[in-house]
Amino acid sequence: ISRAIVTKSKSESKKHTNSQINYLFPHEIVLLLNKISVICVICGKQKIQQKTISLLATKYLNMKEFELVAKTYYGLEEILAKELTELGANNVTIGRRAVSFTGDKALMYKANLHLRTAIRILKPILKFKASDADMVYDKVKAFDWSKFMTVKTTFAIDATVNSESFRHSKFVAYRVKDAIVDQFMERENRRPNVRINNPDLFINVHISHDECTLSLDSSGESLHKRGYRNSQNEAPISEALAAGMLLMAGWNGETDFVDPMCGSGTFLIEAALIALNIPPCIYRKSFAFEKWND
Repeated sequence: ISRAIVTKSKSESKKHTNSQINYLFPHEIVLLLNKISVICVICGKQKIQQKTISLLATKYLNMKEFELVAKTYYGLEEILAKELTELGANNVTIGRRAVSFTGDKALMYKANLHLRTAIRILKPILKFKASDADMVYDKVKAFDWSKFMTVKTTFAIDATVNSESFRHSKFVAYRVKDAIVDQFMERENRRPNVRINNPDLFINVHISHDECTLSLDSSGESLHKRGYRNSQNEAPISEALAAGMLLMAGWNGETDFVDPMCGSGTFLIEAALIALNIPPCIYRKSFAFEKWND
């Protein structure tokens, strides 16, 4: 089936109208196509499948676009923006240590799997202005958290603060936690539990001056943790940073690559992944979005 679909998409995509595509790709096959796309990437057929997958997923699964933010290291923003554009992201905007963009669920999944210079993919769900912790508590408590979790959902909160009004990121995290717990206690007389390690839901809080953004972290562990290491030397370079340096240097796998002071071999491994067109996070055991209720 996969060979037939790929062959059809290659030879007849320019000939068929939307109605004919509707005939060739019934709803039941779309889920299979998403799995096939990963295989095609590994086989070097990424350019063939990316547009086809995006078109079909949007048409048949009614995937709506929403805002997303890819976090990265300072200096790699332009490289990450280029990666996102090539992956099919829309409205790509470069920020400080981050690149915002829009896409659907399929793109969010692919971003976690394919981006070499991103360290996490965030989905903003709540934005507001606040000048103190009590205002943060009130806004968070008023938000309907039942759309994303239940009393059985474990969660963890990570807060980043850059503001004169907020000086302690941990205190902000505590207030957000209190607001979520109190909402469930008032509604159901039960509360969800906080779990630092491997929670069901990762919540990211970012405060810049008086602008507060709460996001769901779709990645979980940082994406620089590729999943291919069993052990490492002391103070190794981040895999995402190494990949970014290679991409900035123009590495494409067409020349020899020598690293005489390789240490943990990070540059060599990342260079090989780029040369072979292998998604950097394909060896990871899990992503946070796999536990989401949707």
